[in-house]
Amino acid sequence: MPTPDLVVRPARAGEGELLGAIGFDAWVRGVISTAGGPDVDHEHVKAQFVDFCIAGYATILVAELDGRPVGWGAREHWDNTVTDLWVSPKAQGLGVGRVLLQTLENDIARAGYSAAELEAAAVNAGGIRFYERGGYRLVWRQVKFSRRLGKEVEKVGLVKPLEPGAPSNMRSSF
Repeated sequence: MPTPDLVVRPARAGEGELLGAIGFDAWVRGVISTAGGPDVDHEHVKAQFVDFCIAGYATILVAELDGRPVGWGAREHWDNTVTDLWVSPKAQGLGVGRVLLQTLENDIARAGYSAAELEAAAVNAGGIRFYERGGYRLVWRQVKFSRRLGKEVEKVGLVKPLEPGAPSNMRSSF
């Protein structure tokens, strides 16, 4: 169950460096960092996170605990695709990702979409389990170019049906 001090709010201009660092830290410490293999340029990846958070801050929702950002999620194209969901390793297991994802799903449903979609690295078994527990189902698996990693990686696509206009309720198995 999430802590009552958790607040989700839109990102603010000027938070790009901080949010980029949170995303990079989550990527580096998570299973997903293995998706690119040992030849991935970590400085390039970090710069990609920061650049996205600076340029795309209007598409980002930030999760705060005790007034400090601990995670963020984004709908980069304002459609039904969740393009990013990153939680600081120190805040993982506190319900931050679940609340961020549910908030993004609610925004997608309010925009009139009947399903939420997302991609994950195929090697990110923990992330895929997280999404499946939240009602997502695997619909494809393929090799795709990752702009962030600057190379091709195996990805999976997941979809969750939503009722347009209705708030999302993730299953209680979290």
